[in-house]
Amino acid sequence: MMATGYGSGAVFGYAGTDQVCLMPGQVCAKDHRIAAVVAETGLDTLVGDGILGLGPDTLTDMPKLFIDTLKESGAIDQRQFSFLIGLDHNLPSKFMVGGYDLAKYAKGPIKWHDTLEPKKTWYLDWTAVKFGDATLDLDKTVMLPDTGTSFISLPEKTMNNLLSIMHEQYGTGKPKLYPVGLWGASCTVQQFDAMPDLTFTIDDTAYVISKHQYMINRNGHCVLQIAPTGDNGKAYLGINFFENYYGVFDMDNKRVGFAESVYSDLSEHQSAAHTN
Repeated sequence: MMATGYGSGAVFGYAGTDQVCLMPGQVCAKDHRIAAVVAETGLDTLVGDGILGLGPDTLTDMPKLFIDTLKESGAIDQRQFSFLIGLDHNLPSKFMVGGYDLAKYAKGPIKWHDTLEPKKTWYLDWTAVKFGDATLDLDKTVMLPDTGTSFISLPEKTMNNLLSIMHEQYGTGKPKLYPVGLWGASCTVQQFDAMPDLTFTIDDTAYVISKHQYMINRNGHCVLQIAPTGDNGKAYLGINFFENYYGVFDMDNKRVGFAESVYSDLSEHQSAAHTN
């Protein structure tokens, strides 16, 4: 029996081989090694029949990546995949394997970022995060773009700095942890409206997340759609980041690219922060 962890969850099963297709009888990886899961833990809310790993290198004893098998089978020409995420727009999300399409899914140019050594994951080098004009406390960490994570996640030190600024500069109540496991504070509609953008700097490029992506205002409370990582060495760009940015993962060149998504509702001023 084999076991593999996925964030807070894990699966247990037996290794085997099968033909794995992205559509019935189409875009298939022949004789691909898979894990037939017989038990799992911590994945009760997973909506789906399984998990497809898309890391740039194998982290288990599986000898071959799914993308590699697709290319060897002739199903794709390039070891690339991309995500267009539609959450609150009632618009369909798109997962493309074998390439990307900026003309169809992006509003502007793509910015590429090389992954960090040893290049077995999609870790990127980020240098700053700002809450409005305030630069948040940030120890040396790596950033992982992850569409399998529900929210942006920040190290505890950075998270505490953000919460204190909400309270001390924007006048919210004292920060508290809500029963849903997210942090926030009591606030008025006016205080919510005054909340600034979050701006992440990866290499030298700025990426803007508006308050509607990182916070909800409900029944007099401002609840962050940001989670503490519990690991001061890592941060995550969860699926709410991809509301604004079309993501491209390039396995051959070990890099990740972001372009403003066609679903983005960023203003011209906010968009300029990314394209400049």
